[in-house]
Amino acid sequence: LARVLRADKTGHIKAVLATHNETATGVKSDIAGIRAVLDAAAHPAMLFVDGVSSIGSMPFDFAGWGVDIAVAGSQKGFMLPAGL
Repeated sequence: LARVLRADKTGHIKAVLATHNETATGVKSDIAGIRAVLDAAAHPAMLFVDGVSSIGSMPFDFAGWGVDIAVAGSQKGFMLPAGL
């Protein structure tokens, strides 16, 4: 990621999308680490996070991790039907 961001001299990349928690495997991404890579590369891309199966059911530090936009569906993390 760092190499690609540093090579993007024209600012073609507008956002980086990361999945916080992958539902089928339970793998959790290091969102703060991804923000650190963006900051170290001094790249202006926004950080978008898919938090559909994580927000509400595991720690998620929107401001502390420097997330620009997050999509949530917290009922999924608790295996509930939509709306609960």
